[in-house]
Amino acid sequence: MKNIKFIFFGIVAALGALIIELALAALSNKNPGASYDSISVLLILFVLSEEIFKFALIYKTNLQTKNSRTFFVNAGLIGLGFALTEIYLVYLGNIFQPADFFWPILGIAIVHISTSVLLGCAAFRQVSAKKILAPAAIVMTAALHMFYNSLIIYNASPAATHAYLAVLCLLSLLTPLLCRRQNLPKI
Repeated sequence: MKNIKFIFFGIVAALGALIIELALAALSNKNPGASYDSISVLLILFVLSEEIFKFALIYKTNLQTKNSRTFFVNAGLIGLGFALTEIYLVYLGNIFQPADFFWPILGIAIVHISTSVLLGCAAFRQVSAKKILAPAAIVMTAALHMFYNSLIIYNASPAATHAYLAVLCLLSLLTPLLCRRQNLPKI
């Protein structure tokens, strides 16, 4: 039950990113609820803000976590909370028809959970090794996120989109194994 708070931290991250996205949309005179038919600087900034907020919450809420498994579970739960918030907002905006909602929901969940686990690796390393890894991790996860968005925006074949989601799932399953460190310093 104590892990449920990390889902709420994901919701907080999503709402923080939403505030930035609404401000950016207002500054650019773009309707925040409009759908995107091409990749734009604004869309890239939206994705970067989402990844920054996820990293910040993953890092700050796990500073006292000494167990790598717990760290990655918490990061995944933050991603799940973020995804649930985005799914709810997409639902409210009637962006997808209810009959076609399964794959978009699954895609949103996989993208946010996977990028959160990858950000968790950078945050874990940053806490344990005292290295600044956030900028590179944020750019990498933003690129993965943007690639998924481009598959959706440019109507890639379902097989290509599903294959990419499968790769993200595999990557998020392997990340904790590749990123594990035996001894974390005491904080």
